[in-house]
Amino acid sequence: MSRDISVSDVPRHHSALSASEHTEIAGEIALKQRYCGGVVTRTDLITDLFSTVARFRRQLRRSADRGFDGAKLTESQAELLRLVGRQPDISVSQAAAELGLMPNTASTLVSKLSGEGLLLREPDPTDRRVGRLRLTGPAQHIADE
Repeated sequence: MSRDISVSDVPRHHSALSASEHTEIAGEIALKQRYCGGVVTRTDLITDLFSTVARFRRQLRRSADRGFDGAKLTESQAELLRLVGRQPDISVSQAAAELGLMPNTASTLVSKLSGEGLLLREPDPTDRRVGRLRLTGPAQHIADE
């Protein structure tokens, strides 16, 4: 059975912690118990927080900027087009990192979207190994709707 923790429940080593540090630790433990199901380490709390933020960001991306929905694209394709619309000339590898995709997966998406006439892949003028991405006119038109 779960119960709230108070400052008096946290062991206090007089030489190790100041009163404010002692209070802060007690507060962290109480928050962990309340919101993280009894998670007891700071690392666990941070891991849980990042996981929650990542889920929130994915959901936010899915619900915002829905302009590409009518184009019958997969969610990954639409996310890539939204990203390129926000960051023209982004490289394929930067897009992969931003979307949390493996580089070969991003490259496959780029090839498909290029083939459908929605995305332009052009070599970087200073490093021809790097592909830079831009929306085509039709894709920009869909994004603007």
